[in-house]
Amino acid sequence: MNHEIAISNLTKYYHNHKVLDSITLNVKKGEFIMLLGRSGCGKTTLLNILGGFEPFHSGFVRVQERTAGNAKHKDLESSLDSQKKSRFFTRSSYPKPIYQIKPNKKCIKIFQEYALLPWKSAFENIRFVLKANKIPDGDKIAKKYLEIVGLHEHSDKFPSALSGGQKQRVAIARAMCLKPDILLLDEPFSALDYFIRENLQKLILRLSKSLNMTIVFVTHDIDEAILLGDRIIILHEGKIVREFDNQQKPIKDSRDFYHLKERIAFELQGFEEMVEYNI
Repeated sequence: MNHEIAISNLTKYYHNHKVLDSITLNVKKGEFIMLLGRSGCGKTTLLNILGGFEPFHSGFVRVQERTAGNAKHKDLESSLDSQKKSRFFTRSSYPKPIYQIKPNKKCIKIFQEYALLPWKSAFENIRFVLKANKIPDGDKIAKKYLEIVGLHEHSDKFPSALSGGQKQRVAIARAMCLKPDILLLDEPFSALDYFIRENLQKLILRLSKSLNMTIVFVTHDIDEAILLGDRIIILHEGKIVREFDNQQKPIKDSRDFYHLKERIAFELQGFEEMVEYNI
């Protein structure tokens, strides 16, 4: 099977801390993947590596046609084990990460902090991205995507005059106007209230299905993971510890929903305090 994203034995260190530990994961075209886990478990680091924002130490990563890394994971581990035995070994002795995926506009990340240009209006923020990527008919496209996210009446407003939910809608429109094949989302709705978050969840789900986009979405919220994900990947201390497939057993009613939520919570309970996962 030809996967949109292929990861094999991906390992990354921050100094002497192994933040990703032999991650292996394949993602199909159009699949909606949820990465679930506590802060510091490696979710954002994995997202950044896929987007080409961070390098890694060993393993292999392919995002569409772009590749980086090698398969010599054991060689790196053996080398580090040998170095650690030396009395001269320090935190700075760890090798620098040398592999990195090349960034591409077909794989875009949406941040929690919106990252809008404060001196430009909602319309101009979208128009700026289109112009930077030399896409013609920028005005027409910017207006179209503002309408899609329901902000056509606020196109002239600057970010300071927009609510948190409206800012995130601009960020979504700005990403979608480039027609990416892959969308990476790092807890984009966590700072928003329940009703705004629910509306944006429905929006991103509708857009992902209509455009057949591959999505990797970081969250710490079990409900969000179940509602959006085709698959839910649980990370703990840099490792994939469990996977739940909503496609194999679709949720038909509230009973199925709460049963799956209990199963996920039970798995997490062995690793974290349940209160951290909005149960």
